[in-house]
Amino acid sequence: MQSRPTFRQISLTGARVTRPAWALPAAALALLAQPLQADTTPEAVWQLIQEEAGPVLTAQESRRGSDLVLSHPRLALPDGAWLALPNITLRQQSDGAVTLELPPNFPVELQGLTGPDAPEKVTLTITAPDLQAVFRDIDAEDIDVAISAGSLSAVMEPITQATGWNGKNTLVAALTLDDLSFAWLSQLPPEPELNAKGAGADAHLSLGNLSLDARAVIPSEGVEGQVSLNLSELSLALEALFPPGGIALMESADAPDLQKLPQFLAMLEQGLRLHLRYQMGPVQLAIDMPELPEGPFAMDLSMAGSDAEFSLDRNGLVYDKGAEGTAFSFQGQLTDMPLDNLSLSIAEMRETVRLGLPSAGGASDWALLYKFAGIDVSETIWDIFDPARQLPRDPLSLVLDLTGTWTPDPRLLSGSPSAHDLPLTALTAQLNEALVAGAGVSFSGEGALDFDFTDRSRYIDDLPVPEGALSFLTKGANALLDNLVALGAISPDELTGARFALMFAGKALSDDPDVLTTELEFKDGSIVLNGMKIR
Repeated sequence: MQSRPTFRQISLTGARVTRPAWALPAAALALLAQPLQADTTPEAVWQLIQEEAGPVLTAQESRRGSDLVLSHPRLALPDGAWLALPNITLRQQSDGAVTLELPPNFPVELQGLTGPDAPEKVTLTITAPDLQAVFRDIDAEDIDVAISAGSLSAVMEPITQATGWNGKNTLVAALTLDDLSFAWLSQLPPEPELNAKGAGADAHLSLGNLSLDARAVIPSEGVEGQVSLNLSELSLALEALFPPGGIALMESADAPDLQKLPQFLAMLEQGLRLHLRYQMGPVQLAIDMPELPEGPFAMDLSMAGSDAEFSLDRNGLVYDKGAEGTAFSFQGQLTDMPLDNLSLSIAEMRETVRLGLPSAGGASDWALLYKFAGIDVSETIWDIFDPARQLPRDPLSLVLDLTGTWTPDPRLLSGSPSAHDLPLTALTAQLNEALVAGAGVSFSGEGALDFDFTDRSRYIDDLPVPEGALSFLTKGANALLDNLVALGAISPDELTGARFALMFAGKALSDDPDVLTTELEFKDGSIVLNGMKIR
């Protein structure tokens, strides 16, 4: 077995700390692993910046002591336009690092625009009094960059164009942010050695607050409006590692191949891992267009918080994303939109998949969660489906929460899985919560089942009959059927059939005929419904 790679001491903040480097996905690694100069010098940093930007970035270079001064930087754009950037100073520090320094206030100009209505130039005034960029370990294998700013703002000077008797077109925009922090740390050998040596990278981005405001007036099109975006507590993180041989293994896995599973598990044991994480606090987007050809339009979107994670390592696979306190509203006329106003809010959304990796002679955990809870829609939406207002308009919810264990088929771990059977010998499933609720009705359930895939005598079609029991509780189903008849959604004959199905599947409680319980038991290959054997 190949030994796990080791990593040198690498610093993100100036204090030397010992930590592992991680790695990018294979495709990104190949792009970033470019030979650089051996030392962290201003010239090496300038070369890195140019290689990332391409040949379109140019500047006049001059030495001023230990500083490299880049005068009149210019970034060429398509169609002959270009960005005029401020002068940049790359300064060699006594600890070997190189800092990138900009003026505390500077303009960025977009020039060379073509077209009959194109402005002469577009100017952004940038204010960044404490912006700091530090480069360390810029050589053939290592890149260590840290950028921070306590505050930063960008204000676009108003663009005004005369348009004859219709007036003037005007566009203004402003961006502010604070507590910006970005760090990139990587060990990426040149591409010919990338797979043999392994590679790693660690990237983090955090932002305290961001605010964006823009306003446009275009009389010739009958358009006037503004957009604002505010978000806070944003963080993004990438941590990954490819041991020697890991990149070639991942690149060869274009499609799931169970025969390569032993190799993949061995690579995970050597440290192969990939972690992606995202988190954000409150966010609000507002669009207000008081003048449009179709009429006024306004939209608001807000969210109390959201997060997401993808993780793959020796502990297993995790996919998780969710949001809380989401609200959306809109007023106005849009093409193909039958409503002129609506609102929607969702208290909680969550999707989760967790899968423990297979191990010889043991069971691994798994989990599945799908949750949309507290869905509240406006009366205008309800009225489309229920104009007579027969249905209760309580919030809607949909929840499925499952956990359990799974035991792999030994043939799966040997690299010779069966072409016909599922790759497991046993499965347990715990139904923690099942819920469908709304419009005056709710259906909930819980229970546990055990599946034995080795006993072919218990199979029905392609699955074995489990052992265990499930319990369900239904409330308001009969009242819902009555309301559907009143709405004309179902006929009286269909109502009779639906009531018969409810009587067969559930038992009414004596004190409330519209509360039904259902007990489903699986035992010794038989299926029992409410005490009656149905198989």
